[in-house]
Formats: sequence, structure tokens, C-alpha cells
Amino acid sequence: MAAEPDLCSIDVDGADYWIWRALTRYRPRVVVIEVNAALPADERWAQPEDAPPWDETDAFGASLGALRALGADKGYRLVHWDMSGVNACFVRDDLAAAVPDAFPDAPVLRAPNQGLRGGRHPAGNRPFDAV
Repeated sequence: MAAEPDLCSIDVDGADYWIWRALTRYRPRVVVIEVNAALPADERWAQPEDAPPWDETDAFGASLGALRALGADKGYRLVHWDMSGVNACFVRDDLAAAVPDAFPDAPVLRAPNQGLRGGRHPAGNRPFDAV
């Protein structure tokens, strides 16, 4: 596999944050990653690295704030968060000049909107780690 693939998509219903954090051998140009829109977008939360598999509640994954901070640490900028609140797209900083700044530093807030009908998973009670 090329060290700089065009696209990396991470959507594993839980450990997405930890997988991207561990991805050090590769520098994809674009990263699309699952977001938990039920978590406050301006806070940094991720499920514990050793959490059990997804239980079909809203207690999974990571907040947009956690993913934005991780992306910044890795040299990426948020360029898109889909209307469903499920996927965020990050572009590597060295390529980001070609992409309009859709998300300035101000917090971005979006409620879960699965199916684009306001759908959301039932509330869960698993803990999250501050990251």
C-alpha cells in the first residue's frame, strides 16, 4: 500500500478515534471518519480504547471535538461534516489550501440525524474518556 493513499475511510462503530490515532505509517490525503453526533461537538470525548463491541446505543465512538483535535495533531483540517452527523471529512494541511474553510475555529453543533429524518440511536450509559 502507498504511504500516501488518496483516501482512508474509518467506520468501525466504536474505536474509530483510536484507529486513526494509531495510523502512523500512512498519511492519506483525505480521511473520512465516523462521528458520534450525540456527543457535544465542541468537547473531546472518545469511548475507552478497550470498550466492548457496539451495543446499538449512542454510547460509541468519538465526538467531533475529539476528532478535530486529533486531526490537528496529525496535520489535518476538518472540511466537511455530513448532514446526518455521521461522517466527517478531513484533508491534510499541505493540501487544504485548495479547499474552502467550511469550518472555522467556532464550534460546530449538529444533532444526530440518521436517515436524514432526525433518527438517533437509543441512549446508552457506557463511559467515555476525555481525550
